[in-house]
Amino acid sequence: EYLSNPYLMIESFFSFASIDEYREDLTQWFKAALNDCSSYENPNDLLFIHNQFVQIIHAGYLIGTSQLIYQPTTNYTKLHATFGHWLLARVENQYTIQTLSPHFKENPIAYCSENLTLNHVIKLRYGLKEWLEAALSENNSITSLDHTFIFDQFEDLQKILEAMFLIIIYVTT
Repeated sequence: EYLSNPYLMIESFFSFASIDEYREDLTQWFKAALNDCSSYENPNDLLFIHNQFVQIIHAGYLIGTSQLIYQPTTNYTKLHATFGHWLLARVENQYTIQTLSPHFKENPIAYCSENLTLNHVIKLRYGLKEWLEAALSENNSITSLDHTFIFDQFEDLQKILEAMFLIIIYVTT
């Protein structure tokens, strides 16, 4: 079902947490992966977050390679016509897009097709695996990795969050 409609994954992703909550989770994970003296507080939460990011990366890849346009389900709730309307109400129309360029803010699907290539997805998955291992163990960190798996990856994951968020709300605004 998700392969034929990757937007279901994005809707599922944002039904658990807002863009700001995911940014906070990502930052905590990043800090835990950088710190070799401690591990992530709740391993179950981190495994869930890891899985969520893997799924949203896959959804972005499928959207970008197929140039899929979001077709929201109407009558999402009694108060909200679509999931995007519900999502905007949930964040009270208060959100910031910090890392995407103006070009990609206007066309987040272009971000997916230009940046979520198969090679980039493979690198992101490798980096997420390294982050997961480092954050779950003491005496292990990601500081010895190439910068593309540390700071570049952190920025890429933020951009993916923003692009997926904009795709969903773009139809509603």
